[in-house]
Amino acid sequence: MRYLLPFLFLSIQLAFSKADQNDPAFKLYFKAYEFVLNENWESAILTFGQLAANHKSSNYVDDAHYWIAYATKEKQELKKSYDLYESFIKHYPNSNLNKNALRDMALISEQLIAQGEKNAKYMAHQTQINHASKDAQELQKSAVFAIYNQGGKEALDKLYTIAKDEKRPEAVREKAIFWYGQSEGASAKSLLQLYTSITSATLKEKCIFSLSQLDGEESDFALFKLAKNNKENKTFREKAIFWLSQSNSNKKADYFKSLLAEIKENSLREKIIFAIYNSDIQESTKLLNDVAFNKEEHIDVREKAIFWLGQKGSTPELKKLYMGLENEDLKEKIIFGFYEDGSDASIEFMIKLLKSGSTSTPVKKKLIFWLGQMESPKARKAIQDILTD
Repeated sequence: MRYLLPFLFLSIQLAFSKADQNDPAFKLYFKAYEFVLNENWESAILTFGQLAANHKSSNYVDDAHYWIAYATKEKQELKKSYDLYESFIKHYPNSNLNKNALRDMALISEQLIAQGEKNAKYMAHQTQINHASKDAQELQKSAVFAIYNQGGKEALDKLYTIAKDEKRPEAVREKAIFWYGQSEGASAKSLLQLYTSITSATLKEKCIFSLSQLDGEESDFALFKLAKNNKENKTFREKAIFWLSQSNSNKKADYFKSLLAEIKENSLREKIIFAIYNSDIQESTKLLNDVAFNKEEHIDVREKAIFWLGQKGSTPELKKLYMGLENEDLKEKIIFGFYEDGSDASIEFMIKLLKSGSTSTPVKKKLIFWLGQMESPKARKAIQDILTD
């Protein structure tokens, strides 16, 4: 707090009137305060103590008790300081230093609890501070929403200023980023600048989400660039890939093709596969097929492509895929796709494979298992036929 002391000292000097200077304790007070400024805590305590004992009717008595508590805190006698502050607030409830005392008590409580102190009064005080802090945050979050509702450039600029303000609680900044993204006139460029300038992972993810809420190719291209950038954190790239799948971009298919061509990391490729399935692009089935058929693709990625093809319920595509694959493990994955589809065409194809002499035993076992999960009479008969053959 040393950097505050000269300012406080100046403020006190400016506030003193001639009547203050006529106070018998005036000179003793400033002598004691000089000890505070020089961080001579022991002398400050003794001198302020003399003032409190010998000039009980002085205007400076309440301040003297505050500075005794403060100097005791600076000596790291935390419990004693806490009690002195408590007594100060009790005896001088109208002092203009009460807010400072409460703040110092909160800091002391925090330190003592961190040191393992379990005294109920410290924990209760800290709980009160936490509750007050949470209440203040909730009010600020409500204010952010009110600013958003006002609309217009002034409100937009204010939301952006709040989002950038590192002194504000993260929860408040997060709301500001969210409502900025919902505002008319919000800029993808500004959100990218904000994303780059902040360090909080939570706020960065909120910037990515807000980018996805903007209309226009600028925001979609920004998501694409984030996803593509191998210097970016993997988690943020995954978020960008997901939200790109939710965009209305006409270039979305081209973006996914480019990402598949350039990104080599399997876990990210799997995210791209899901994004393709999750998007509304017409080429999604073809793109997934291309990955599933690609022998140079990692088997885990191919399995993901097959799984999501199965979720699309494309029986003709699954048949082609099954017949064109050489890998038995992948064929087993396709069987699940037929089961998920559940159509008569899928069931008939599964029965055909079960009866075929060219189908391997491991694949037939998968067929029997999934046919057994179906309520179809055809499926039940096919399994019974195995026992009667």
